[in-house]
Amino acid sequence: MTKVRTEKTHLIGKDEEAQSSFYLNKNLTLNFDAPTKQASDRNTSNGDQVTEPTTEDGVSENGHKDEKSQEEPRQEFKLRDVPRKSLIVLALVALGNFLLGIEFYFILPFYPQVGKSKGMSDTVLGFLFCVVHLTVFITSPVFGNYMEKLGPRFIYVTGLSVGGIVTILFGLVGMCDPGASFIATSFVCRFLVGVAISAFVTVSFAILTNEFPHHVSRVFGMTEVANGFGFMAGPALGGGLYEAGGFGLPFYVVGALVIFNTILLVIFMPPPLSKIAKRPGGIATLVKSPIVLISMLNIMTGTIGVAFLESTLTFHLSQFDLSTGLVGLMFTIVPFVYGCTSPLVGYVADTMNIQHIQFYSGTICTFIGNLLIGPSYLLVGMPSKIWVVAICLILLGYSFGACNIPSLKCMMTGAVEIGFPNNLNTYGLISGVFYSSMCFGGLIGNILGGVLVDNLGYARATTVISFLVLAVTVISFTFFTIRNHIKKREEQKTDQVPKKTPVPWEKRGSVVIY
Repeated sequence: MTKVRTEKTHLIGKDEEAQSSFYLNKNLTLNFDAPTKQASDRNTSNGDQVTEPTTEDGVSENGHKDEKSQEEPRQEFKLRDVPRKSLIVLALVALGNFLLGIEFYFILPFYPQVGKSKGMSDTVLGFLFCVVHLTVFITSPVFGNYMEKLGPRFIYVTGLSVGGIVTILFGLVGMCDPGASFIATSFVCRFLVGVAISAFVTVSFAILTNEFPHHVSRVFGMTEVANGFGFMAGPALGGGLYEAGGFGLPFYVVGALVIFNTILLVIFMPPPLSKIAKRPGGIATLVKSPIVLISMLNIMTGTIGVAFLESTLTFHLSQFDLSTGLVGLMFTIVPFVYGCTSPLVGYVADTMNIQHIQFYSGTICTFIGNLLIGPSYLLVGMPSKIWVVAICLILLGYSFGACNIPSLKCMMTGAVEIGFPNNLNTYGLISGVFYSSMCFGGLIGNILGGVLVDNLGYARATTVISFLVLAVTVISFTFFTIRNHIKKREEQKTDQVPKKTPVPWEKRGSVVIY
């Protein structure tokens, strides 16, 4: 007697889907290229269907290719169809990203001047601005790794609360005496702000991924618009508040805004899962995936190209005799372009599945942008023009998103391929690695910028950065070419598997439904 087992699954209707929220979407599967187990039989209006048991690759025991084991059609993303709670979560994360951008850069217009008056050297100031990148680089994987034990809601709320309180306390640092006390308290405050930012960014990505599992890149791109505009608004807000109320007012206002966002979060964020499924390993297991490593390399490359400018662009623009306002306007080009192009980059990553081409476009734009902004000493006779600098900044703004946003989907694909489940715990781990890679690139970019410009000059320094980026482009192209070739060979082997002749149902004996 042949026994055929059918499993009952549940089709989610529109009413139930509207009730799904951030912490309740754990059963949805992501549409990756990696082979995954698909849902078996479905309940229909005509009752339970009896089907043949299938293997993981979708081939039945009798050699049939199960159509239901194929990838399900992609769900169309429409904001009007998104549940109300999910929209609230998206809005809160976007607001948090906007405040994050402000938190990073609102001290730029006034703090260097105050720091020097309090006895800080240029080197110490450089390290003070790098300490946030270093802190996020170290702590992001920790928060991602322990999200299962600490809980995403606890990390998120605690991170924002600490960030708001420490920012307000930072405003009191101006009362310290010049010298060691001012320097030490500044470093402590920036370190704690870095920990708070790390907690926020790590968990916020996991929140978005779990809330919108089929549209990760697109939703991340949408929230990065807020981040980009926060980067733009930060210096203007900080400079204006400093002129209006002195050293402490910018910190008090920004800190109060962060705490207000925390209160909104406590009120509107859906309750956490009662239990988060365990994953098969940690960071050491995740980085065994080659596509995860390549994604990390592209993240660092895109960030290095932009971070290089933070410590060197002001020096380069001094040759054009620009006013302070115009210099500030030049600094807004990169975050403005990044914010405007991020939704498009995310849409392409989600719908067209060409992340490798997006990587190439991002690294090539970084190569060209850094080569021309110098301009490189290899471009003999090319003059340095302000309009050329502006075009290069536009290229670098696009490249930052093209290198970072598609990497999220690639990293999740790599995680699934090596056995990680599609759940919040995995998303938290990936988020930690993602932001750690980004901040490591920012740290290296700032350090390389200062060292190379001091020793080689601006034109030769940008040339070195350009060819480092070109090397990464070659590595990525080689990897994805080999990967695609291997996938095609595996697909050809699967198509060549001989199919067994199906046995008519009437000759198979009784059918037992469990």
